[in-house]
Amino acid sequence: MLNALAHHSSSAMKSAVASRSFRSVADFVLRQNTTLPNSTDTGAAWSDGICGDSFKSAVRELTASVHTSYERTRKEKWASQIEAQNELCTAQQLVDAKTPLEFIGRLMTSCPTRGGGVWESLVALLCGADPGTPLLESKVRAILTGKMSIEVSSAAPAGYSSIAAKARHEVIANGTSWIHCPLDRALLLREVVGEEAFLEIETSMRGVSGWVYRESDIPNRHGHCNSHPNPALTRRFDSFAARAERERR
Repeated sequence: MLNALAHHSSSAMKSAVASRSFRSVADFVLRQNTTLPNSTDTGAAWSDGICGDSFKSAVRELTASVHTSYERTRKEKWASQIEAQNELCTAQQLVDAKTPLEFIGRLMTSCPTRGGGVWESLVALLCGADPGTPLLESKVRAILTGKMSIEVSSAAPAGYSSIAAKARHEVIANGTSWIHCPLDRALLLREVVGEEAFLEIETSMRGVSGWVYRESDIPNRHGHCNSHPNPALTRRFDSFAARAERERR
């Protein structure tokens, strides 16, 4: 039973044999100068005497390694569950944010790039968000375009009113568009904000992104420039529908 617990798969058994960590229970107990209890003296072997104490000590030593392994796995899984729960709570706070400054502050702190547990939870929550979610369209626009507009009221704290001079602020991934957004998620986000608003967001994402060439448009030594970019270093985005058509081909 101990070996079945410790080496429950073929790969685990092969690894244990290769590392010489596999132990035969019977051989290990016999090396401890003890005898295994049989059907007639089981009670005596587990009660008093050297035989009983030695046998129990040997079994405890064997089970210690199995218990340590399972305890370590339990702690790792528990820590992973706690981390996932915290990420979900952070994403929910982002969805519930009532002001652009609150949303941007939490976004830039928790997921400055498009990756990680908070980001995945945020996208999932927005894909199924309620129409009454605060700033829903602005939040969807922010995760797709990487930018967000801020309207600062006259009652804003000192020092914050100056940021209203910029039309859009880079809030995630250096303000780059999420042109690689999975098509199924893009469809869900379109249902959430409406087709007209989503079309406007798509339009703002159109263009070429990637390698930046000189403003004079003079070709470099490879013959590439802004009007003739290297297709291996740039990506052109027209719409998610056009991308779906290209992938279908």
